[in-house]
Amino acid sequence: MGTFAILAITVGFLGMALLSWNQVHVWQNSETLWKNAVAVAPTSQAYFNLVKLYETQGKFENAIVAYDQVTRSDPALTSFVDVSA
Repeated sequence: MGTFAILAITVGFLGMALLSWNQVHVWQNSETLWKNAVAVAPTSQAYFNLVKLYETQGKFENAIVAYDQVTRSDPALTSFVDVSA
């Protein structure tokens, strides 16, 4: 294997290590993961996962705010859940 190939592999591994190191901060826990997900790609699925997390934590005010974002992202989803109960 040539020197260039070894250098390229080393740089590739160092790049992947740096990217992994940055992701560790995002994946500290479920809340940081889903908050980052909605910040990076605010899809209805990411917001809905945040809603489910807040509900299991008993943070119902936060869940309502996040659910509002779900319905804004995809209004068709409002027919599946009755939040008035």
